[in-house]
Amino acid sequence: MKKYRFTLGALTAALMCCPLNALSYSGLGEIVSQKRDTIGDGLTYTEYKSIDQSGLSQNSYIFEYDPAGGVLPLISYGSTVYGKDRLGSMVSSAWSDQRPVFGALNGDFYSMTTGVPLGVMIEDGRLISTDDSKYALGFTADGRAVVGKPSVYMTLTDITRNGAALEIDQLNKFPTIWGVYMVTDEFASTTLSASESLEIVIELEGDIKVSGSVTGKVREVITDDCNTAIPEGCAVISIANTYEDYPLFTDIRVGDYVKIDTVCEPGWEQVVTAVGGGDLILSEGVMPEGIVDEAHEKVSNPRTAAGIRADGTVVFFAVDGRTESSRGLTLTELAAAMSELGCITALNLDGGGSTTVMVKGSTATECVYMNVPSDGSYRSLSNALLLVSRETSDGVPAALSALPNTPYVLRGSTVGFSALPLDRAYMPAGEVIGMDKLRLSFDPEESYAENVGSVSGAFFTAGLIPGEYRLKLATVDYPYELEGSASVVVVDKIDGLTVEPSYAKAAPGSLVTLNVNASVMGRNIISSTESFYYTLNGKHIPANQDDYPGAMLVCDVGYVTLDGNFQTFGNAEGEAEIGVWFDDFVCFVRVSVGLGSENVADFEDAAQIGEVAVSVGGSVSDVYFALAEGGYKSGGSLELGYTFANNAVERLIDVKLQEGYPISPDAVSIKLWIGGDVSGSMSALISDENGKQYELPYTVTKDYSRQLGWRELTAVIPDSLKNGTLTLKNLLSVNDLGRGTRRITIDNVTIYYGEPEISPLVGIDEHWSGEYLKRLYDMEVITDSDCVSREDGLYYAPDAALNRGEFAKLLTRWLGINAANFEKLGVELEADTPADKLAYIRAAIAHGLMNGYGVDENGVTIFRADAAITRQEAFKVIGLLLDNDGALLKFADNAAIADWAYDGIAKCVASGAVRGYEDNTIRPQATISRAEMAAILARLG
Repeated sequence: MKKYRFTLGALTAALMCCPLNALSYSGLGEIVSQKRDTIGDGLTYTEYKSIDQSGLSQNSYIFEYDPAGGVLPLISYGSTVYGKDRLGSMVSSAWSDQRPVFGALNGDFYSMTTGVPLGVMIEDGRLISTDDSKYALGFTADGRAVVGKPSVYMTLTDITRNGAALEIDQLNKFPTIWGVYMVTDEFASTTLSASESLEIVIELEGDIKVSGSVTGKVREVITDDCNTAIPEGCAVISIANTYEDYPLFTDIRVGDYVKIDTVCEPGWEQVVTAVGGGDLILSEGVMPEGIVDEAHEKVSNPRTAAGIRADGTVVFFAVDGRTESSRGLTLTELAAAMSELGCITALNLDGGGSTTVMVKGSTATECVYMNVPSDGSYRSLSNALLLVSRETSDGVPAALSALPNTPYVLRGSTVGFSALPLDRAYMPAGEVIGMDKLRLSFDPEESYAENVGSVSGAFFTAGLIPGEYRLKLATVDYPYELEGSASVVVVDKIDGLTVEPSYAKAAPGSLVTLNVNASVMGRNIISSTESFYYTLNGKHIPANQDDYPGAMLVCDVGYVTLDGNFQTFGNAEGEAEIGVWFDDFVCFVRVSVGLGSENVADFEDAAQIGEVAVSVGGSVSDVYFALAEGGYKSGGSLELGYTFANNAVERLIDVKLQEGYPISPDAVSIKLWIGGDVSGSMSALISDENGKQYELPYTVTKDYSRQLGWRELTAVIPDSLKNGTLTLKNLLSVNDLGRGTRRITIDNVTIYYGEPEISPLVGIDEHWSGEYLKRLYDMEVITDSDCVSREDGLYYAPDAALNRGEFAKLLTRWLGINAANFEKLGVELEADTPADKLAYIRAAIAHGLMNGYGVDENGVTIFRADAAITRQEAFKVIGLLLDNDGALLKFADNAAIADWAYDGIAKCVASGAVRGYEDNTIRPQATISRAEMAAILARLG
């Protein structure tokens, strides 16, 4: 199989030898996170998250294209040159023409009014639009790239009358009174000329090329008119009556044969695909002088560019801008970034709100939008570049896509790889290949130090030197000899550590799986037990292996295993505290040993992908499943996607356990958390000791989709089946009818044994608001940081008055607003604003939920975070979120309600969330307690 090597120039070279958190570049800034994927034969896609010198983030998207591979760039411009179309629509059109699209990005600058591109367009060797002396990016038939000015020159000669060659100024540009225009049926249905003109309709006998000749016959000559219809296969010459060259064309008659000649700069006659652009921002490796002369070029904006390396590799680059998550680049910074990516020539493409990127990941079956549009939605474009497969999908495995994709691995930790087979068109071509049939090796084209890590089978163990390391993946004892590439990023520092569960109730003799999640910049890092230091009940006394084989640390109720889990003793009752340490980070887990729930699958371990299988119905296609980052309060989940089309209810999909999972007769139900599209009927499948199967319907028992994106499904086990050991066979089965594409994620599959869920919150069991508080804590609306840590647990102080800062935090978390985006952005607040409330207050203000008390002379918003909030102030804000007509208020103290608060209170009462007191008062001017606010939010869901 042909092999391709991809480098990222100086950028990747630096990454190989420097710590990830030590990189710094003048263009992109310090790279803090990356993801790399070989999405086509000779096509690599990379995402970078970086922090610039001002501390603002940047999101960039990069395609590296090898012309020798199996990918071909094409231009797309919608149905006609005149007008605009969204990138997604252009991609869908290509797919409908059986052209698999691996990636796509916006192209040329254009008139916002007409959608007509400013520069050249060449499609399949046909000249669609002239260049107007602007730079362009072109590709020859073998995929080689050219950057320059095509300088297309067009003439028309009346060969019937031996006429002189007459200059045509533009092809398929919007006609004005300032030139001679030729428009074809690809431009629009009419010429769109608005002035009295001479318009000559020519029936073409071939295609107009960037260099060459085509003849045609004059079908019609129209004078003193405009906006002539363009028949199919025809071109129309349009010349305003007032234009100076008008008389030169007046001798042409119906029936005359004419010849249209085009010439271009040498080299461009071989170009079969081209798109126009703006400034040439790199020439021979440096930025030309004098091109940054307009205001928009000197400020940070979303940008798109294309460049060529010395070896012919083409780099397509885009960066978000003008958003909370990405600042954008100036034109000078864009040139620096392209230089850092190894380009010696680079062309600026359209940017701003036009910057758009779509990608089909190697494990996916369709292109999806990747970037964040600065306009808030994806803009319609003049044209776009599509990176499509030269090959046709045949379902025969030809390459491998590594799973996971670009994992981050903590020093000393191990990651195992499975792989998805891909056919020659890089479409999924079979089920995931397990680790037992794969072999890893270091990329022989890279040079690494001895202590960067080691490989064994399908596993990579990280060394001590951080950086990105390239690996090769190959099949072993598999019907096809397949190869693929993998990238691993080793890190030696973290900025977050969590252990789930933080509290667990375990049956005697059972194993508690501890999911240790280290993270950096919000990204989960794969880690192994060897990377952490453990304590048990505050001590680290190694266990005697002769007495306790497989134990790391031992206490009276169980022991920490060598792989970092907790095994309880068979007859034990009691509690244990496990500490997990890394440098200055520590997390504690409290385990209560007794009858409790059992964890079936949490999808934290990459090996769990091999424990499940997926089967589908006859109407289902485009199926994929893989481990995904992030789950219900955890670092991983099982992601599943499929497309279906039927006219009757059928079994669409089954997620099966390869070995099954035993269920005690004491079990009450099966529970799992699901994200995405919860529709159709869903069920679990169990079997009894005789192999007889039973389908148990799931119902939604908790809905945290707004806050966390997850719902809890519960399948009750009937008492009639509890006569012996049962076995869980299918985690999830879906029945439905219709058509569509589904994407769901599954996490935390458990067997529930009827014990009450134990909350870390203490001192609330007898409080009237106890269940409300537990619900909000479970939804992560109330968090540990809102509580006081006591020896017996976390205390929330429910009767304390709620202050404005606390209200902002509760409200934004309840609404599912990501306050992290406002850590550094938003209004400036008083210096004494509590640090843990700052982002939430800014988010509440930015979303129009709360206001301050004006702005002082220094531009600081006066918010008074520590001031108590009154009931009517809180109800006013809650009322803004409710869609009802309000209730007629009949409280004894109605007169005390401020006019500005009346409607908000009326809506809260109508929703049932606010009920007043037993004495029929609403007490609008009293402060609201933490418990009262928790009850309101919990009642509203």
